Amino acid sequence: MVVRTQRDYRTVLLVMGKIAGLAGLGLGTAIIVFRTLLQRALFSRLSPTHSYRLFVIVAVLTWSIAIAGIGAWAVLARRQPQPTPSGGDIRSPKETTSYHATQLMVAGTVVDSTSNAGISGAVIFVNNENYAITEPTGNFRIVLRPEHSVAGERLVLNVTAPGFLPTNQWVTPPCEDLIVAIRKH
Repeated sequence: MVVRTQRDYRTVLLVMGKIAGLAGLGLGTAIIVFRTLLQRALFSRLSPTHSYRLFVIVAVLTWSIAIAGIGAWAVLARRQPQPTPSGGDIRSPKETTSYHATQLMVAGTVVDSTSNAGISGAVIFVNNENYAITEPTGNFRIVLRPEHSVAGERLVLNVTAPGFLPTNQWVTPPCEDLIVAIRKH
């Protein structure tokens, strides 16, 4: 990638940030700083000792930004379970087993009401809290939170998908073979 203007610098930072987050921003900044230093021949004007010190300082700062980004990602990833397309969450197998053992589940398939084809990417909410995004086949699975774990209690299922009318349907957990048919606009 040839960097010539301020806009090109922004593009480098944008691309690197999207690819590698904060670490990418650190690396992108290092690329821009080193390129600028080399373009201005700053290293040739400095003594070898000062050139080396400047290089080490920039390298250490870049490395520190990258490590801070990785550390921030690790802390945030550990604190909040991330939803998956099937409605579960990413946890260790030990945590998942104990968490799901006492929970009720709502699972099924979202289909087009005219063709019965599964709808990929539909968003399903249970009581506007628990949610899942359907898989390419239209399948979903939502493990209910403890406050919704009373068997036989009716809950409202809200389904939305691009190009389809929003649909509400009452469900009584546990239910694993639910078919939710939604209509196109």
